[in-house]
Amino acid sequence: MNSKKKKSEITKAKIFNAAYDVFMEEGFENSNITKIAKRAGVAYGTVYTYFISKEDILAQILNEDILKKVDNIVYVKYNPKTLDVAKVIINKQITAFFEIAAYHKQMLKIMREAMGVTADIRELWRANIAAAEKRIAKDIKRNQAAGFAKKSLDPAIAAKLLMGFIDTLFWDIVMDAIDDIEQLADYVVELYMFGLYIPE
Repeated sequence: MNSKKKKSEITKAKIFNAAYDVFMEEGFENSNITKIAKRAGVAYGTVYTYFISKEDILAQILNEDILKKVDNIVYVKYNPKTLDVAKVIINKQITAFFEIAAYHKQMLKIMREAMGVTADIRELWRANIAAAEKRIAKDIKRNQAAGFAKKSLDPAIAAKLLMGFIDTLFWDIVMDAIDDIEQLADYVVELYMFGLYIPE
């Protein structure tokens, strides 16, 4: 790597880290490029050499850490040979998803604030939820083929319902409405796999 490229990467990292700190301290709406540039020790215009806007910086922060973890959960290997193994895998996935909400509460609150005022951040989250729905639908089809799930269910609709439910609980954790993640994951898995009512 030549010295010019290395210097450029260092500058971008300084802006990135400064933006993270400003967002954490000020929230999304109260943050701006002027504050980020000042924190990074660079000129105002330098920020725009590396980022389009403060929304772009936030999106890259989210992609670098939180959304990468979400992707890792969504695309975990899923090929259970028994219903019990399926239950264990699903429980681990849902627990891990809820743990992201608990561990990254402050940044996710900033993300939620940004989602209220900018379509770019809303779409960023929506794209991740859509990817999760698609993967869940695929897993449901596999479970149907293995005889673990009802073949009468439409996998796409079931996946959308489940992910909508999980997404709501995810944000409840972020907003401090729920504390017991393990118990919550157990409830979700039980409801997802076995339903509410005892068949006659």
